[in-house]
Amino acid sequence: MDLRRFRWASRRALTPAVCGTLAFALLLTIAIVRAPHRQIPGSLFVSDGFGYYIYLPSVVINGDLDLTNQIAHQPSQVEHWTFAQVPQTGKPGNIFQIGPALLWFPFFVATHLVLTSLHWLGFDVPRDGFGWAYELPVYCGSFLYGLLGIWFIWRLVKEFWGNRIGTGSIALIVLASPVAAYVWFEPDMPHILSMTLIAMLFYYLQKAYVRGVLRLRMWAGLGSLTGLIGLIRVPDLLVCLALLCVGAALVWRRRRVEGGFSWRGTVAPVIVYSLAAGAAFLPQLLVWKVLYGKMFSMPPNPFYTEMSWVEPHLFNYLFSTCHGLVSWTPILLPATVGLIWGAARGPMIMRWSLPVLVAAVYFNSSIYRWWVGASFGERRMVDYAVLFALGLGYLLSLKPSLLSKGPLCLASFLCGFNWVLMVRYFTHDLPEYGYVSWYDLYIRTLDFPLRALAKFRGS
Repeated sequence: MDLRRFRWASRRALTPAVCGTLAFALLLTIAIVRAPHRQIPGSLFVSDGFGYYIYLPSVVINGDLDLTNQIAHQPSQVEHWTFAQVPQTGKPGNIFQIGPALLWFPFFVATHLVLTSLHWLGFDVPRDGFGWAYELPVYCGSFLYGLLGIWFIWRLVKEFWGNRIGTGSIALIVLASPVAAYVWFEPDMPHILSMTLIAMLFYYLQKAYVRGVLRLRMWAGLGSLTGLIGLIRVPDLLVCLALLCVGAALVWRRRRVEGGFSWRGTVAPVIVYSLAAGAAFLPQLLVWKVLYGKMFSMPPNPFYTEMSWVEPHLFNYLFSTCHGLVSWTPILLPATVGLIWGAARGPMIMRWSLPVLVAAVYFNSSIYRWWVGASFGERRMVDYAVLFALGLGYLLSLKPSLLSKGPLCLASFLCGFNWVLMVRYFTHDLPEYGYVSWYDLYIRTLDFPLRALAKFRGS
């Protein structure tokens, strides 16, 4: 078989369904292999993921929002500041938002119904909402949401520059960046959920801009998506900058057609959008009311109480070896260059994507603990994966030769480097916290396969 036929056969075989199945098999393999070495071997939702998860057994099984029983399942969490008792209500607080639990809700309820049925049939199965029997279906459900987000990003990039560039850019963003870590290693975190919702928002914003219409139903949908994004992570509401840009452009376009502003064309969309966003965000307000006594009472979080608005830690945030955005993920540098270049000369979507990226970098670099504690790379920017995919897509469209053999070898190297770095991180060969030397970050990552092989032979 010649090379051309091989490529044709490969494209025919690697359909989205096949890729999704292989990705899911990889998720299960990683979960099983990591199981004995996890922080708590019998749990998939630990650390921050535990804080998002415990709403599910509390609401579905206990029928309340008193998280005392759920927190006790991981004794190390009992005295953690994130669940400090609230004097006004007497209940443990929870700084983690309820949005992820709501998206995971169908998977948890289905699992609970199955296990309850098995219990009635006489099987000895857990019914407390914890353990792999409960957590694995939710874990896989979160992963499926991540795949949905990747599909939306691929569709968006493909619409501008075709299937080849769309596939190339999404492959690089998914495989050579922290997106891979939070899709396959830690889908219990909320970042791939945010990534999916933001990708959907940009996809439908582009549709609205191209159609040039201001239908109220469309704005209700965009409002619901915005509310859900806030329900997952309030800081991600920075995407409203893109909404403002598109909304202003559409209103101005309609004004030129109709010769002026009208109620239906300007005020009504804002009202519908705001009501839909508020309705989608309402569950979080109700949770804050129950736990903290007030609906508009975000719990205190030391990450955000001492923001350095005037002097953001910009250089360290980008280039530090303490989870720096570019130092840990080199592929994001050309992606950012492509987004900036595209904002000057490319499609309109690039112009309202760049302000969101600039605002996200500024905000996250202004946080007191900008390095995010234990994190593979800069995990907060996983939420904005669609922006980097657009930047890479534009760059590849300018230089199609970047998809030739030489650059593809470099791209494959970056993907491989990222995966070896992830293996080092999640096997604790690389420190979870703090700075590492450039030698440890790069050279020891390159020789890690040889060290691992020598260790395996020695054992």
